[in-house]
Amino acid sequence: MNKIAIVGNPPADKIEMLDALLGEEDLKDLCHVVIYSDTEKSDEQLLTEAIADYKDGHVKGIVCLPMKCSVKELVAKSSETENPDLMKVYVNTLARLASVREAKSEAALTMEDVVARVTLLSKSLKRDLNILNPRICMLCVNKEVTETSEEMTLMAPAINELVKNGIQVFGPLPYQGFFERKDIEAFDGIVQIYADEAMQNSHHTADAMQKNCNEPTVTMLTGGEMPVVLTAAEGMITAIGIVLDMIHNRYVYDIPFRHPLPKLYHERKEDGDKARFAKVKKGFNPAEHRRENVTYTTTRQPKTAPETAPAAANKAEGAE
Repeated sequence: MNKIAIVGNPPADKIEMLDALLGEEDLKDLCHVVIYSDTEKSDEQLLTEAIADYKDGHVKGIVCLPMKCSVKELVAKSSETENPDLMKVYVNTLARLASVREAKSEAALTMEDVVARVTLLSKSLKRDLNILNPRICMLCVNKEVTETSEEMTLMAPAINELVKNGIQVFGPLPYQGFFERKDIEAFDGIVQIYADEAMQNSHHTADAMQKNCNEPTVTMLTGGEMPVVLTAAEGMITAIGIVLDMIHNRYVYDIPFRHPLPKLYHERKEDGDKARFAKVKKGFNPAEHRRENVTYTTTRQPKTAPETAPAAANKAEGAE
């Protein structure tokens, strides 16, 4: 049975609710919960202990309560991959929402950045949530789209490149009334450019997702090998379920890539035979091998037609 780490010191008014949620019999049948909570230790110390136990194989996934430290930075530091590309994805039964950047920065955003983040989201939907062919929509940055806006100079070329790569991307679509119109139900994932700007203007954020869904919204940290989900106390059961899904789906998704069978044949490229036969071998003289210059020799005698009866009689008379 998988062991899931619950990390963090819950508020005093949420302790009873968490005890009731974690004490359900249905949850005990699914996983074993290990609680990392100590008021004398900081959130960073508790998360560091949970990460160490994950590396040692004692736990299979981590669920983090609201913390005063950056979970993303601690997970990135503990990763075996140098500079892992981690991304937060807001998840509930209604939608999966990701951002290209958490905030605006001095570094200019390029088309390659958008393509890389959307590709990462597409892989996460396949590997973590078992959505085989995800449909992803990109939301506009501005209310009005002009020729010089980011929608035309940045997002449109990125969408064309992603479509060429075989990823189903649509948009950019206007954010105004997107959740209220239930347009979200047509897509498996949503991408917004800047998370901080969306939160300030209340555009396509996790709050809007939660208003249109009866279940709480949790935050999945994808892009690394460690299954990590951030949640409030109300979304504990949802977060544990997503962590269990990540563990199982990643195992099934990675099996074919662990020990692939060696190739039993060499794939021929287009017009490969033409190029192979058109190539002149070293020391080959075409003039010597023309059809009119070739003589055939054989030791076999040519077949003769069987003699008829009158011809045989005439031959016998001539012999006499």
